[in-house]
Amino acid sequence: MRYNTCMDSSGATPEPLPSPSTPSNPPTKPPSKWYYNVWFVLLMLLFVAGPFGLPLVWKNPRFSRGVKIGLTLLMVFYTLLLIEMTVRMVRAVMEGVQQFNSTLQF
Repeated sequence: MRYNTCMDSSGATPEPLPSPSTPSNPPTKPPSKWYYNVWFVLLMLLFVAGPFGLPLVWKNPRFSRGVKIGLTLLMVFYTLLLIEMTVRMVRAVMEGVQQFNSTLQF
């Protein structure tokens, strides 16, 4: 650390000089967290965690408020669609089982 070596008449202690910015040592931003990666958040939201990925969307500083609301509405629609498809699939399987059971003779 460099010090200002000029003494004034008051006899005050020297103050540290600010370090000069050098082109070889520019100030850098800290790296962002891995869970703030946009692609990671979208993959978790749509393919892995479903609605449990919404906290990742709302905590991510890279998404604007409008994008967060849009992704939340998309996730609600997507979840309702998956629930409807699951109900239809279970009904179809149950009908198939009932038809199979009706063909059996005891």
